Amino acid sequence: MRHIKTSKKDIFGFTMMVIVFMIVHLFYENLLLDGELSGIWIGLLIVGVIGELIKESRDYIYKRILIRCSIPIIMILNYVLFRFSIHIPNYIVFFTILCIYIIIIYRTSFDRYKMIFSIGIISLLLLFFCTDYYIKSNNIIKDINFRRYISKEYGIKGKIEPSDLENIEKLSIDVSDINSIKGIEYFKNLKELYIHDAYKINDFSWMPQLNKLNYLMLWYMDLDDLESIEELRSLEHLEIVYPKYGELENLKNFSNLKELDIQGIDYMENLNCIKGPKNIKRLGLGDSQIVVFDGIEEFEKIEELSLYKISSTDVSKIFELKNLKKVVMESCNIYKQDEFIQNLKADGIQVEIIEPPKIPLFEE
Repeated sequence: MRHIKTSKKDIFGFTMMVIVFMIVHLFYENLLLDGELSGIWIGLLIVGVIGELIKESRDYIYKRILIRCSIPIIMILNYVLFRFSIHIPNYIVFFTILCIYIIIIYRTSFDRYKMIFSIGIISLLLLFFCTDYYIKSNNIIKDINFRRYISKEYGIKGKIEPSDLENIEKLSIDVSDINSIKGIEYFKNLKELYIHDAYKINDFSWMPQLNKLNYLMLWYMDLDDLESIEELRSLEHLEIVYPKYGELENLKNFSNLKELDIQGIDYMENLNCIKGPKNIKRLGLGDSQIVVFDGIEEFEKIEELSLYKISSTDVSKIFELKNLKKVVMESCNIYKQDEFIQNLKADGIQVEIIEPPKIPLFEE
């Protein structure tokens, strides 16, 4: 690779840029979110390939492309690994690649001080990782973005202590730049938890420690992560909204649920995928195509069934729910829907039809 050379000025500038980026990551904000395929990497890959192809020289073109595009290629591959549940934090991969890249460029451009320069860059990388470890080990909230969010949301000045969190009963994490919520176990009295962009959260092992958690909403999550959550005995209401990845197989870890809402699973052949809880009294299903309602008869204690934007060809199993008292429907497309409603009423079941709000064509 000796044909790829650069100046000392460029190498120095690039090294300083890396140092600044490290400082920002350590003390201000994590810009390298896991589980997110940034358009930056795709853009850099395309620009790098085109940049080499338009050059007149075709000497070593494949090696030049590989070196120039090595960072975006590896970051894209790391995203693929994340999708296969192999989690290597982006910032570790990114800064390691940058330092290796700087060493390679220096060693291919200059003959003097190769060993000293290499040791210096490796020491910089080790110093970064040691500082990162020290900061995390001395903070109960590990993710810097989550730490900033908690401080701002609850007006906490300085270092967050367990006493700052123990009396909080409701937490809504509605920002998209958080990868880890480790430390949430210090919310000892947390009763309601709302997590948006939940697919980016890489560890749910903290969940069983929330002994008073009663309500959990997971929006845009990876359904496969549900299996990794140990049993939550205190949880009575679970809401899954528009999952991004994965398949729903069962809810065996949520045995004490009394209310369950699932919205945005495009296609469910039946309802066997939500088996597990035996004490559900209210079930809400929304914005899904459910071919048949097979499996719903397992929930013998259901008293209320809410259907929103549900398409189905067979709802006969609903009539096997002996304790059903009320059905709420909005914007549904059910085979022989009028007959279905009449049969419900004939069985003494209250039916509530919610009309979608009318949008005026012209403002007055």
